[in-house]
Amino acid sequence: MNILELSEQEIGRRQSLQELRDMGIEPYPAAEFPVNAYSTDIREQFSDDAEPRQVSVAGRLMGRRVMGKASFAEVQDSKGRGHAFDALLGFSASANDMNYFSLKAEGLLTDELKWNNLQGVTNKENLTPYTTNEHVVKESVFARVNYNYRQKYYLTMTGRPERRIFSISSITALYFSRLVL
Repeated sequence: MNILELSEQEIGRRQSLQELRDMGIEPYPAAEFPVNAYSTDIREQFSDDAEPRQVSVAGRLMGRRVMGKASFAEVQDSKGRGHAFDALLGFSASANDMNYFSLKAEGLLTDELKWNNLQGVTNKENLTPYTTNEHVVKESVFARVNYNYRQKYYLTMTGRPERRIFSISSITALYFSRLVL
């Protein structure tokens, strides 16, 4: 890659990397950390019946989630492909009580009167009131699936069930060629 294509931040990072190497420090991979497993090997060899074993992995921490007593981390190592899936299933509900009042008038002196001027009614017995009470309950289920590959390519799909089928209401694709801050 040509140095003219790099951002100022990338140039600074490469200079810092070269300074470390000039001091005799090799940051990639760190030789002091013993690695005895890779993410692809762990996935391939995993079994519910297998005896637990201790593994040492090294890589970049791409994400973490702490959910009460359970914690999840996504580590990208040198053999990992960098695929990540994330899903969300949601439910929302709302209830509204609506009260309507309307008044119908007949026998106005002229048609030029505005709709809110009931003083123009010659005979008050020609006024007819209407009331309506409406109770509306809305329930909704929705789902979202996110996929990304190496934090560079993103795909998001959102949908909800309608008439016994699941319809996708939104699809978004994104590609980061270079993040500039």
